[in-house]
Amino acid sequence: MKILHAPTNTGGNPARLSRAEREIGLISDVMVFDSNWLNYPADINLNFNKLNRLQRELVRDKFIINAIRKYDVFNFNFAETLLNFPRLNLYNVDLPILKMFRKKILVIFQGCDMRLKGYSKENFKISACSECID
Repeated sequence: MKILHAPTNTGGNPARLSRAEREIGLISDVMVFDSNWLNYPADINLNFNKLNRLQRELVRDKFIINAIRKYDVFNFNFAETLLNFPRLNLYNVDLPILKMFRKKILVIFQGCDMRLKGYSKENFKISACSECID
């Protein structure tokens, strides 16, 4: 089984999962669009911060085509997938494509991506969301 963890390495959790999967004999890689200041390890970094918008699209599209050929399981982190177009209000565009190719899809929520920020700020005196910038 070949597993891809993408497109973030939130808290280093995808990297740890990937290494544990490798220990039991699976092929498992972590891909990020960009590393952050914490610089968690990733097997594939598309380095979006060094690319203009057109280059990002081309690099991402090439990666997706190759990933569909290589991986059986797509494990997404932080409520993000590979194809999102926020300016067009289009999200998770890749999920139907992956489903069409009969890929297994997992999503792991790891914190702020699963909290209801407005509700948490209004209803709890202590909340991780109280530090969020609106």
